Amino acid sequence: MKDYRPVCACFILPGCRSRARLGWAFAVLPLLLWTLQAPADAAALKLDVTYTNGQILSGPLSADLTELPTPVLASFTLAGSAAGVYDLDDVLEASLAFGDGAWSRGDLQSFAATVELIQGAFLIVNSLSYAYAPIDTPAVSGRLGANFPLDIQGTDRASGLAFHYQYDMSTQTVTVVPEPSSVALATLALGWLGLACRRRRSVVITLSVMNSLTRSVTATRSGKNPC
Repeated sequence: MKDYRPVCACFILPGCRSRARLGWAFAVLPLLLWTLQAPADAAALKLDVTYTNGQILSGPLSADLTELPTPVLASFTLAGSAAGVYDLDDVLEASLAFGDGAWSRGDLQSFAATVELIQGAFLIVNSLSYAYAPIDTPAVSGRLGANFPLDIQGTDRASGLAFHYQYDMSTQTVTVVPEPSSVALATLALGWLGLACRRRRSVVITLSVMNSLTRSVTATRSGKNPC
């Protein structure tokens, strides 16, 4: 019969000024570990779309442009952290800038996206469509933007002519954004650990597993902590 032994951890913190500070280190360490392992559902998805290959389909360049900008970036923050179908109600933040115009979440009229998980590890955008309401700027009236491809339309105020630009190439990235409070807790925990010891210290973590197999990880920080 195999000898199964419980996992144990040993922390050696020489140089600490008092037992109180050592106690703080042990008290805060579980908080730090918990925040680093925060559940995925306490996060959001950042969906960024980069558009290139802009073309003038009709009309002039508006007065705020000397050429079609490239690339053009559209960004969305979604309430979710996994593959699935997202609609307008799931959009927390949105942004798109073009020329002297900029759209935000309040201008978004429609949104639909399908995010898929591939190879069990990577999130990709399978489909995306959205439309912003028309906005007025000093150079353009009724400017609107919609995907896909990205269409920018409006009327140039200087000439009174309508224009239509289009970007028919794009790349998408999906990033999981940690929930803000988890980041704040992790920062707080690291701060308390810094307060636990001023001088040079060596932290030794020893894990004892089954069959008396022992592995040690040593991290050394030189110099005086500014706490």
